[in-house]
Amino acid sequence: VEGLANLMAACPEPPRRVISVSSTSVYGQEAGEWVDEDSATQPQAENGQVCVEAERLLQDRWPHAQIVRSAGIYGPGRLIARVEQLRAGTPLSGRPDAWLNLVHVDDLATAVLAVADRAPAGSIWLAVDNRPLTRREFYLALTRQVGAPEPTFAEGDTRVTGGINKRCSNRRLREELGWQPRFPTIEEGLPPLLELATEGGATRSPGGP
Repeated sequence: VEGLANLMAACPEPPRRVISVSSTSVYGQEAGEWVDEDSATQPQAENGQVCVEAERLLQDRWPHAQIVRSAGIYGPGRLIARVEQLRAGTPLSGRPDAWLNLVHVDDLATAVLAVADRAPAGSIWLAVDNRPLTRREFYLALTRQVGAPEPTFAEGDTRVTGGINKRCSNRRLREELGWQPRFPTIEEGLPPLLELATEGGATRSPGGP
């Protein structure tokens, strides 16, 4: 947030257009609730608190700024680096029933463009694909794609990864701006990424599920 404050202080006057990509970590809901742009933002995790602080700074000083809250991003170079763990049958940590919210990097880009083209000043938007899924569902889909055994989870580990557990809705972005994701679920998004990785593309973890 200090970096953002320094940037704002260095501007002699507010830019005509400002679009900030924030994060769905601003939501602290932990019971699987649906959240949207109007939901309370009271995160417990530090990264979420920093994002909320940055959003409020923007809204206070540059009220015309538009904010896009991105779900967990995946795409080329940002695959979740758990394939070898799955192939080895190593138990995964965290609750298998905790909800994940994801968006392909290409879809995040088109969401930002839609906001730039059609959204009113000062508006907030959620960029997420069409279907939240549980961690179990995510890893089942991944194991099917890579031919790994069915995933297992560490017994007695009831932690909610990241301290959050909610389902994010993209309804407003779709209905009000006409945005449609090219990869509406991971079923469409994972196969081409894994094909790239097989052909030699690097995979790394973005601190994902």
